[in-house]
Amino acid sequence: MENIQNHKQLYEESMQRLEIISKISGAIALDKNSDDVWQKSLEDIVSIMGANVGSIYLLKDNKKSFYCAYEFSDSGNARMSVVNEIDVNLLKDMPIMDLLANGKSIKLDDISNDLNQKLNLYSDDNPYQYKSSICSPIVIGSTIDGAVAVSSKKPRLFSSDDLKVLDSIGRIIGTAFYNRQLLVELIENKNELNKAFIAIKEVRNSERTRLSRELHDDIGQRLTSLSIRLKAIQQEQDIDIISDRLNSVRFLVDGALEELKRILQDLRPSKLASDQTVNILRELISEIACDSGIPMFFEAPENQINIPQSVEIIIFRSIQEGVTNIIKHSKASLARITLSCEDQSILLNIQDNGIGLPNGAYENGTGLIGMKERVLEAQGELKISSTKTDGTAITIKLPIII
Repeated sequence: MENIQNHKQLYEESMQRLEIISKISGAIALDKNSDDVWQKSLEDIVSIMGANVGSIYLLKDNKKSFYCAYEFSDSGNARMSVVNEIDVNLLKDMPIMDLLANGKSIKLDDISNDLNQKLNLYSDDNPYQYKSSICSPIVIGSTIDGAVAVSSKKPRLFSSDDLKVLDSIGRIIGTAFYNRQLLVELIENKNELNKAFIAIKEVRNSERTRLSRELHDDIGQRLTSLSIRLKAIQQEQDIDIISDRLNSVRFLVDGALEELKRILQDLRPSKLASDQTVNILRELISEIACDSGIPMFFEAPENQINIPQSVEIIIFRSIQEGVTNIIKHSKASLARITLSCEDQSILLNIQDNGIGLPNGAYENGTGLIGMKERVLEAQGELKISSTKTDGTAITIKLPIII
């Protein structure tokens, strides 16, 4: 009868523990791993194990300090066992370091007064001296980033089965924090995509407005003038005058065609398809420097660089945007554009000695955002550094896709 009673008690305890684990798992599955959930979960863990305090410790991002993220005490006086945070180097001779280094769980059956003092578990305002404790690793992703622990004022309270239960809870907690990280990253990525979508939309609208204005102001005016002159020719009888006016009409048509070619080239510079990319870029920069009055030096390898067409257009647009910003905003007296090859990548650097970018340029400048999006779409990297004293430097790295 006594054996049956013992087995029944063990069964009930096991079911209680499974219920707690199931509750924590459910909270994770429902994405309710909030502070309140962890506080209640620690309370349940402390209760089923007959302990006095339960804690979740986490390493800081730099892995150099250790702090208590959550804690529950049955005394009602919850207190972080490690006050705020502690330098990991101060724990190097303590059992916790074996857990953090190797993922090895800890079971302490009779904690000495000295260890209590070192762990800061005992003080005048917290007169609890713990005698036994178990501690299991929290693995977030693939690294050990913390520990879950329960402690008691009684010696030799915890069994190896208790440690196994806590190991399972530690794995679940690790999964919860990992899911939280993934959720945060997902939200950040979603926000970035939203910003990119808005930026692309603004760039497209800006391009459409510019194209509409150019077609109206130049091509439209030329065609209107052409229509008027053709009508005048219809009404003219003098052959010599007709001949002169036809020459004028031909001049207008040639000019309209050249302007149309320029607009189309600005949309997608077809001449970049040749093997003279560096020369074309040098001419572009030279023309802009001449028009703006700002000296712009272009450095590139003497040998032509074999750049894929998809990368050429990004370089062309980035230089256009970069030097346009220099002219409009930088108040620079000098600019330097450098193009080079390195490890199957093209490096582009646009630098000036001006007053730096204005506030909000990174977030609100559709040109810079459009440049960034083009680079990221090509699996490239873009870095911008800007100060009021040293000017602005834009560095772009683009892979050469073979």
